[in-house]
Amino acid sequence: MGLIDSVVRTNILGQMYGVKVAVSGMLKQGFGALYIMEGKGAKGDVLPGMTLYSTTKRAGNYLFQALVKELDDSGVLVGSISPGMVVTDLLTIQKEANPEDWEQTKRIFNILADRVETVVPWIADRILGNQEHGAQIRWLTRTKVIWRFISAAWTKRDLFEEA
Repeated sequence: MGLIDSVVRTNILGQMYGVKVAVSGMLKQGFGALYIMEGKGAKGDVLPGMTLYSTTKRAGNYLFQALVKELDDSGVLVGSISPGMVVTDLLTIQKEANPEDWEQTKRIFNILADRVETVVPWIADRILGNQEHGAQIRWLTRTKVIWRFISAAWTKRDLFEEA
């Protein structure tokens, strides 16, 4: 299986099959909550080099919007989660993939990214407290991005000290 098949199967087919099973069970019991995980490209922004991944995330955003409409008044709450840039293998692999660009890439990641253990508890709290159908839970907001770049001059972060 090639890269395209792998990413499409995971990010589109996997999500759709998972949604089908989950929604079926939730509708049977009369309630539930379902969250779609968003990523770069979900809102249609284009970034060179991210075509495959972002295309699948755009499909996920469409799925979210469609489910919000289709499951309105069904007892199943639908939301989306946008965790922002999180330090995972997907980011750290950039060091090996583009070693000549790593220092510049790392600089941007250190401004915008966060560790899993920082983002996940915040997201979990928002999910547990959410009662709004169609809610969009966003960690890295536009305001936060602007503040991160402004404060980068005096705030030094090194999210890759172990990498």
